[in-house]
Amino acid sequence: MSVAIKTRFDDYDRLNPGVWELFKEYADLAWKAGLRRAAAKMIIERIRWEQHVVVAGSEPYKINNSFTAYYARKFQAEFPARADLFETRALR
Repeated sequence: MSVAIKTRFDDYDRLNPGVWELFKEYADLAWKAGLRRAAAKMIIERIRWEQHVVVAGSEPYKINNSFTAYYARKFQAEFPARADLFETRALR
């Protein structure tokens, strides 16, 4: 795991709690829709779409693609009963 990316993720996550709230919301929607496997990247892209296109006048979140894996792992840690929703690989 790259300590630098993890540190940057932790800082970003602390400064942008709305991203985490949306990530949880959309992952929950996927689960309730019957998905038992989903892509964390799909959820990050939906957050970008919703903030940039749907929420008029909203400042879109600029989310580093490298943070996607950390959001998936954070979800797995907070919701262990739904941990299989995201497949994760070893971090480099």
